[in-house]
Amino acid sequence: KSKAHEKWHKFFNSKDENIVQILRGCPLSYESRHYKFYHKSFMEYFAALHIFNEIFQNPQFNLNHLADSVINQKLLIKEPAILKYLAQMVCRQERDCDLLLRIVLESRPNAQGKSVTIAADNALSVLNYACFNFNGLDLSDIQAPNADLRSAYLDSANLQRANLRYALFSRAWLLGADLRQTDLLYAT
Repeated sequence: KSKAHEKWHKFFNSKDENIVQILRGCPLSYESRHYKFYHKSFMEYFAALHIFNEIFQNPQFNLNHLADSVINQKLLIKEPAILKYLAQMVCRQERDCDLLLRIVLESRPNAQGKSVTIAADNALSVLNYACFNFNGLDLSDIQAPNADLRSAYLDSANLQRANLRYALFSRAWLLGADLRQTDLLYAT
């Protein structure tokens, strides 16, 4: 066991009345050698905050290392609460939306040596959850096969040759969108 683990174990099993009072308001519990949040929403919020801090608050964040960043590690399409929390955080500043859009564009072939499709899926989904207007944008060749674009504003968007194979499009606005050679094989 590491020293940190021993320290936390001692804290969570303390009999000191002051610590017991603190633990009553703590969103974490410790049971059977595992830490867990009392409610999933705590985990979702802190996961979103971690992603937000790495991308938007970290002066060392660089698109050249996007493949290794936390936004490219796990597809968040099945974690809508994390996407919603991120959208709320991102909506505050336009520059944050611009950075997410640049992440999506980095998924174009030859933009990076390593795959960044998960980052593109997540960034595109967060932008959509933030009600970002994609109307008229050039999103040709992007690789975001699992993006959540339900109710997205994509009128007149250029989606030529984009990989949106499993993307969700229900209630999306696509009037005049260019979908030539777009992979929508299993999109719904």
